[in-house]
Amino acid sequence: MVGCGALGCEFLKNFALNGVCCGPDGLLTVTDADRIELSNLTRQFLFREHNVGQPKSKAATAMAQIMNPGMKVRALEMFVGPKTEDTFNDDFWLGLDGICNALDNMEARFYVDDQCVKYERPLLESGTMGPAGNVDPVVPFKTHTYRDGGQADEGGGIPMCTLRNFPHLPDHCIEWARDQFELFFVKSVKQLKKFNEDPGTFIGDISSSTDVTQSIFEVRGLLSLLNAAASPSIESAGQTAFGAFPQSTAFDVEKETHRRFLVRLLSVRAASTALFAAMLGAVPQKQEGDATASGVTAGVKADSKDDDFNYHIDFITQCANLRADNYHITNSDFHKVKLVAGRIVPAIATTTASVCGLVMLELFKLLQGKKTEGFRTRQIGLAMNTYTSFEAQEPRSFSSGVEKKVPRAEDLPPEAFDDAGKIKAEYVIEEAYASYPEKHSVWDKIHAPELELCFGLEESCGRGWVQAETTLRIQENKEMKVPFSSQIFPPPVSIDAKLLPPLTDGQADAMKKIMASAAIPQAQKMKYVGEWQKAKQSGKLPNNSSQEISDGLQPT
Repeated sequence: MVGCGALGCEFLKNFALNGVCCGPDGLLTVTDADRIELSNLTRQFLFREHNVGQPKSKAATAMAQIMNPGMKVRALEMFVGPKTEDTFNDDFWLGLDGICNALDNMEARFYVDDQCVKYERPLLESGTMGPAGNVDPVVPFKTHTYRDGGQADEGGGIPMCTLRNFPHLPDHCIEWARDQFELFFVKSVKQLKKFNEDPGTFIGDISSSTDVTQSIFEVRGLLSLLNAAASPSIESAGQTAFGAFPQSTAFDVEKETHRRFLVRLLSVRAASTALFAAMLGAVPQKQEGDATASGVTAGVKADSKDDDFNYHIDFITQCANLRADNYHITNSDFHKVKLVAGRIVPAIATTTASVCGLVMLELFKLLQGKKTEGFRTRQIGLAMNTYTSFEAQEPRSFSSGVEKKVPRAEDLPPEAFDDAGKIKAEYVIEEAYASYPEKHSVWDKIHAPELELCFGLEESCGRGWVQAETTLRIQENKEMKVPFSSQIFPPPVSIDAKLLPPLTDGQADAMKKIMASAAIPQAQKMKYVGEWQKAKQSGKLPNNSSQEISDGLQPT
């Protein structure tokens, strides 16, 4: 089970009362990286006041085992994701009979869903939002996956155009301010890491962006962070904070709005200074067990909204109210901002109990081996007294077809456009693709025993690639096993380097020659365009007369 929030605690209670994982080989693994806050006590019923500060997973499992001492539980304190695959590895997933989610974000939901597809394990997915709730059973080879069921609206249903251009409610300003928080203190760090790891790719992505204004903004932010990181200090953090925001207009002391705006702007920059200082390492991070943060010892993690002293909500509150002032919208206080920005919709006991009860019904059907039509996807709304139930859908199937690829307008010569300015049909590539086998689903795999014998392959995976491992000698008496991916279907496309245009050509001329070449198959023309572009960047054409070009990872 993943997650020990209000819904996760209800699952644990029901598992205990129904004798789940009480047999001789039973084991329930529970993981949650969060710790109990005071505000959790009103939303989760396995916790008491003395549990505040304790790991949620351990406190919840301890209470569940009091209800049923025979239940075998292992409590972990970590997120489930790519960074913890050393713990949640092949042996872990293959050793499970099923997974039950109680998560609060789409990224984690999709990751667990992908793992369940990969390892062919059933998933009981569910969630609550105030009086609303949903249940999605995912059963290997019988139902579609959670991802195929459509992405839920995690953003609260406010269109981005409303947030940026047409705010008319306080919530719009808060959502906009939260977006600014992510931009300055989450995305900026990721951009800096990306630039540090591969400057060429970063510059290429920025250069190819069609949003010039956004690209300039991101580059300015990167330069500001690089300068601050060169000598981390409160002063450099403050300079970064002041440079991150537009400058105010000429101040007029006679205008009330100007005076109020200046006060708020200074408050935003003060919070920003504290956050940048913590991000740059110029001040010590708040440590576990600290009652409050003093001075500018701000924040622990970028996604934490339960700590009132890490300047996260301070920044969002002041930033939201600045925007509200600009649009003559009522200001919001700290607590309202925390509620909206932190996506904290108070859990309702009846909603949690209802959703958990419905999940238990799907669990019993799973144990009984019901067919697809026996499972139910459910949506409930206690506020409106609505209870909707759908038969689970069968897995989505894939079939062969033809994909039309329209080149970018800037890559085409003038004669590629008709009088109306549209791209002519002959410049649109129709590339056939094969489904092997026909009408397969994401649950299907390609098993290749001969490759298992050759590479010591433990598991084969679908979509034309196999995961294997080979042994490399790193020192005279030391070896290490290195995993790699290799394409087995479809076979790689053979490219004749002699058919590539000379590198002295411009992009438009090269593309025109490739499109007009009768020697290049129609379905492979875009492959040749891509190979010519790579050669243009490197400054030399391939030496060999023919080479194999394929998409994706290459063996290493």
